[in-house]
Amino acid sequence: MVETILIFSSFVLAAGSILSFFSLQRGVGYLGRTRLAYLLVWMIGLGGTFLFAVIRIGGGEYDPVIGETGGGGFIAIGAIWFKRIVTALSLVTAVGVIAHFSTGKDRVLKTGTGLISAYFIFIIASFVLSSLFGTVPAFVPQLFYGPIMLLALFMLNDIPLKGFVYHVKLVIGVVLVGSLLLCVKLDWAFSYTAQGILIPGLSGRLAGLTAHPNQLGPLAVIYLLLEWYQPSRAGIRIFFLGAALLTLLLAQSKTAWIAAIVAVGVLAAYYLISSRFLSEKGSSEMRFRAALILSVAGVFSVIAFAGVLFSDELLIRSSFRYSALASLSTFTGRTEIWEITLQLWERNPWFGYGPTLWGQEFRAKFLMLYVGQAHNQVIQTLGDSGLVGLAGLLIYLGTLVVYAIRTASYTRGISLALVSFLLLRCGTETPIRTLAVIDATFFMHFMIFGFLLFAANDSLSDSRRR
Repeated sequence: MVETILIFSSFVLAAGSILSFFSLQRGVGYLGRTRLAYLLVWMIGLGGTFLFAVIRIGGGEYDPVIGETGGGGFIAIGAIWFKRIVTALSLVTAVGVIAHFSTGKDRVLKTGTGLISAYFIFIIASFVLSSLFGTVPAFVPQLFYGPIMLLALFMLNDIPLKGFVYHVKLVIGVVLVGSLLLCVKLDWAFSYTAQGILIPGLSGRLAGLTAHPNQLGPLAVIYLLLEWYQPSRAGIRIFFLGAALLTLLLAQSKTAWIAAIVAVGVLAAYYLISSRFLSEKGSSEMRFRAALILSVAGVFSVIAFAGVLFSDELLIRSSFRYSALASLSTFTGRTEIWEITLQLWERNPWFGYGPTLWGQEFRAKFLMLYVGQAHNQVIQTLGDSGLVGLAGLLIYLGTLVVYAIRTASYTRGISLALVSFLLLRCGTETPIRTLAVIDATFFMHFMIFGFLLFAANDSLSDSRRR
């Protein structure tokens, strides 16, 4: 009986998605770019939030590695179908936007062509070619959900940056405050399986309305950066700043803490160096200095990363009695994952293992069911896509840096801070490769991509008015 209901529901969902696509494709012109862009922000940003609210409060369980729910009976089934429905609606909306705005009189593409082109070079070089020529060829459709959403955002690029930032901040604010409200019952809010507890007296890390503390902490950092760029009203500002700082502390994400320090350092250096060059006459020199700042920040991150990676583990473990600090030398066990990934890359240097690297069957083979990715974007790309995929990744990351530099003056350095934040996360996570769009990791990539895109548009419009 249950199987019949699930099969019937699948057909209804598929039919509804097709009908919705044709209806939306006709109606997107009436909704307009601005509303559609904000709709995508809310669907992607809060889809996962409602999912985790149901799971945490309803007693269900969520496995962040495989992205599935369990336990809780009907709660788990309801959460699974909620995730599928929101994902389907988001994709239908995105495809409708692409179909409508790619042709006809509504087609407006001012800037950002280089950004979206670089991204799809990465997609082809990594996901597509590794699916065909990897050691274990396979097709993973979820890998292409993200490109569909970012292409739709590119089609909607003629909207103001301030409006986009306003809605992103609202979404993140809901996630942060909601995560803290779950603390009324600690079992709802805290993850007791996440490693790396740094605050004495706590037996867990705040995960709240996200899959993992390593997603919640970076969201708080992004909110702080956006609040710096576009302050809220006085009373609201204090409230949400407090929520962001408290969330950042309780999530205990080492990467988020380091990323926050690097981002603040980038901003401070930018303001100190560029304060004398705010006139149009000095814009070219400002770009040079912005590039210099980002380069220094990147070199600093690489040096720090390599220093910890190649340090004497026994020396560090003998220096720190606290286990969480001692584990820093192995990035909380990530070095073993990197070693396995690189060994598999060596078997097929050009195209890598394939897109199922660290998939369910792969993890079972190595008895590492707790691992869902290589926890390093470069190593993950090498492992699943080889040197060809790595070349595509470097092209995309390089383009992000170029757009950050171009928009540094217009965004008062925030574009540099956001890209520095993303680059640093690439050292311990895979923020560019996600298997879900209703996910905080993808939302952060979506937000940074949109910020650079809309900042480039606004900057171009301002220069033309002058």
